[in-house]
Amino acid sequence: MKRRTIVLFFLISISCCTMAQQKGVQFVHGLKWTEVKAKAKAENKYIFVDCFTTWCGPCKMVSTKIFPLEEVGQFFNQNFINVKVQMDKTPHDKEDVKAWYSDVDTIAKIGQVVNYPTFLYFTPAGELIHRYVGAPFEPNEFIEYAKAALDSSTQYISLKKKFESTLDPDLSLLRSMAIAFSHNGDTKNGEGDMGQQCANEFISKSKVKDLLTKENIDFMMRFTHNVSDKGFEIFRQYGASIDSVEGRKISRSLVEGTIFYREVLPLISDQSSPDWNKIRESINSTYTEYSDALVTKARIIYFGEHEEWNYFVKEVEGWLQIKDNEYLKEDINGYVWTILTSCKDKDFLEKALEWSEISLKQNQEDVSSLMTRAALLYTLGRNEEAIEFGEKAALFAEDSDKGNMEELLDMMKSGQKINF
Repeated sequence: MKRRTIVLFFLISISCCTMAQQKGVQFVHGLKWTEVKAKAKAENKYIFVDCFTTWCGPCKMVSTKIFPLEEVGQFFNQNFINVKVQMDKTPHDKEDVKAWYSDVDTIAKIGQVVNYPTFLYFTPAGELIHRYVGAPFEPNEFIEYAKAALDSSTQYISLKKKFESTLDPDLSLLRSMAIAFSHNGDTKNGEGDMGQQCANEFISKSKVKDLLTKENIDFMMRFTHNVSDKGFEIFRQYGASIDSVEGRKISRSLVEGTIFYREVLPLISDQSSPDWNKIRESINSTYTEYSDALVTKARIIYFGEHEEWNYFVKEVEGWLQIKDNEYLKEDINGYVWTILTSCKDKDFLEKALEWSEISLKQNQEDVSSLMTRAALLYTLGRNEEAIEFGEKAALFAEDSDKGNMEELLDMMKSGQKINF
């Protein structure tokens, strides 16, 4: 009887695994690359190749979180012959992996595979027509990238050839290529970001009124990282109009953040005693309207790194008087964590608790703000209140984060020492 139970359990386990595989992306096994191409041609299907390595974390995430999903499997199994290809070589490789060694070299060369994961798409005739680099965060995003491989107007390789043969690309092509190049990390002769170059040209050639749409604002946000980027001046000059379209204040935050990380932060890095007057003069010469906030933020960063907590708190208090509360939640939460993780003085922890209230007033359901407050309260010995905020955080958290939060809550409920 016992043996029958074990066998039954084993069969049920196999059945469940099989069902899970059937729901997700079905990858072919035991075929060489020439046989995969022959199969695709015979079935008139495109080929999808997942180029991964054994050490790549994002590759594993896609394999465990994206490929097993039913909606992803349904689309890929219907449209592609799906192949997983291990691109690195290890001492533990099995014979089926070793059998692909020569094919791996061929695929890597054809697809210019240097980053992982890289996803390649081939026609039924075996011609590379689409490529995408990097792990998607959402299944729908992954499916959309694959749909582009089936449409000649959006296939990356086709678009790239068209772009390279066009002397004066129109706005539509520039926009499409900016996104396509950024997905693939392409550079020009090994230097310069081709996606950024196309984006800058698109923004420069467009009329301002045409840029002030939700779609193009999102596009400019994606391609505004430096003060030299063309989107930077659009956000700086037309911030009120952009905020009106977005329905929230984003422009000042983007402009100020770009200036800070590209222009201000280098001025205080590796300096034992910054010349604050000189730094203010440098900022004031170009970005007068932002100088107070930028210098204050620089001082906060500096005093936090040097654990000069009296000055740190004073600067944060001053910064709160300058900043627009519409967009300070992420920053203030970071300053609270700085106190929580680096300073054990009760007075400063109490001050950080006051700041956490400001963050929560902006969004009562913000998980990071709720967990920050829970951690502060627990550190201050106010365990019941800490558990209350921790439970709220777990309630609003993404499914992938709930496990860690519930584990932390269990530690709080049992009164364990937690080093945040």
